[in-house]
Parts: sequence; C-alpha cells; structure tokens
Amino acid sequence: MAVRSKKPALVAIEAPPKPAAIPKDDRARFPANEYVFVAGRRTFMLAFAASKTSLGWLDAGALQTLDIPRYQGIGIHPDGTRALFAANRTVCEVVLATGVVTKLIDLGGGWDACGCGYGPGETAVVATGDRVVLLRREGDTLVELQQLPVHGSGLSVYRDGTLAVCTTYKHQVIAFTITDTALTQRAVFRCKTATSYAVDDRIFVTDYTKTFELVNV
Repeated sequence: MAVRSKKPALVAIEAPPKPAAIPKDDRARFPANEYVFVAGRRTFMLAFAASKTSLGWLDAGALQTLDIPRYQGIGIHPDGTRALFAANRTVCEVVLATGVVTKLIDLGGGWDACGCGYGPGETAVVATGDRVVLLRREGDTLVELQQLPVHGSGLSVYRDGTLAVCTTYKHQVIAFTITDTALTQRAVFRCKTATSYAVDDRIFVTDYTKTFELVNV
C-alpha cells in the first residue's frame, strides 16, 4: 500500500492554456505590449515601450506614464492597493490609485531584473538573470537579506507570499518557500523555455505548448 508523505509535495498538473489578457474587441485601443491584472475591484493595464511604462484602468481607456523604466516584472500586493515593479536593476513600488512611484532599491551590478513579488510581512522577492534576492522593507527602502544563484527569466509569487516560482534560462522551473528571513529551494521541474504567471492564489507555468498549474498535494 502506498504511503503518502506527511510533507506536502509540489506537483505540476496540466491546465488549460492561458486566456487572452484583453478581449479581442478592446485590443485596438491599446499598444501591443500590454499586461492586464486585477487589483481590488479594478482591472488595470500596463503598457510598455522601449523607455517608459504606462499604467491605467482598463475601463477608463487612458494611461498614465509612470516614472520608471520599461517594466520587466510586476507583483501585486495582497491588499490590492500597490504593486512592485522590477525594471532594469531597480525595484519600485507604485500606488495603483494615484500612480505615485517610490524607488526602493538599486540592485547594483549583474543582470537585469525579470520578476518580483511580495513575500510575508515586509519582505519582497526579486529575480534577475543571475540571482534570486530576498529583501526586507525598511521605511522607503528595501535592504537585501539573502541571494541565491539562479539564471532567472521570470518570477511569480503566491498571494500569501509564502511560495515563489522562478522560471530560468536553464530549462528549469524552481519553487522557493519564503519566510521573513530566508528563501529555501522547494522543488525543481525540467521544462522547455517557460514563463510563469499568477492568478489569485494559483500559479501557472507555460512553455507555450502546454500549461501547468503548480499545486500542493
């Protein structure tokens, strides 16, 4: 008789393909490079070009240019009022209702950031092309607590901030548990070049041919 481990395992379950971000009838109103997300009761849209990022409510049709470089990753706070942006080697936070931007940290040398998200408490996680970094909020800045060598290509974080999923350039998807003091590698999946995205309390990984949901069993 099979005995299930008491420690939950993280598995990949094949899921339906990712839906289109914007309804087809609305696409003509917006640039091709866009990202749509829901925070609170509003649906927001990011549009990004070579040198700027714009933010707006999807139902308003107007975008506000933000004082940050081209977006390369976003993490929505669980309360729906603010978001982290990873742009080049900078991590910024924007208040969604007003568009006010606070620059929190310059990651210094190395590869550009590719994804970010809120961890538990006052922590945040950022992935770059050569590392994953755990940070802690202190006032209007972030300070580094830990970094692990990872060739990141994207990052998604569960809404409760306890699990991060990092896609890599090495044909891997790596899951990390997050506490307010440390990142710990949880599982590694082999895959083709992939990207991840979060929907509410669920995380999906797609290699553009199949889509998988990462779940605890």
